[in-house]
Amino acid sequence: MQELPRYLSLGVVTTVVTYAMYLLLLDRLGPHGAYFVALLVGIAIQGAALVPFVFRLEITLLRSLKAAGLYILYAGFFFAVLSAALFLGVPPAFAPAVTIAISVPLHWLAGRTVFSVKR
Repeated sequence: MQELPRYLSLGVVTTVVTYAMYLLLLDRLGPHGAYFVALLVGIAIQGAALVPFVFRLEITLLRSLKAAGLYILYAGFFFAVLSAALFLGVPPAFAPAVTIAISVPLHWLAGRTVFSVKR
């Protein structure tokens, strides 16, 4: 579990950057458009740092493909949660918070599973 503090610190950085971006774009693009752009930025940040920074592993083609597949699944799931939150009446400015609360534990477990190595 040595990865947990690094995972949380990367998550804080990613969340602050993407949530700020979402709020800045919300009026122009609406909740789904703003979330899509913020999600792409979040995937770029996480994709660049999750394997080398959090899990302290070398970036390889296989790990990059695993990460890409994982983020494609995440994107669909995150959009579904965002849409459900909006449908249930959560204000657009707070809807990503619902997604974050649900996704953080799942992201941690999936990352640990996909990138686990015997040390």
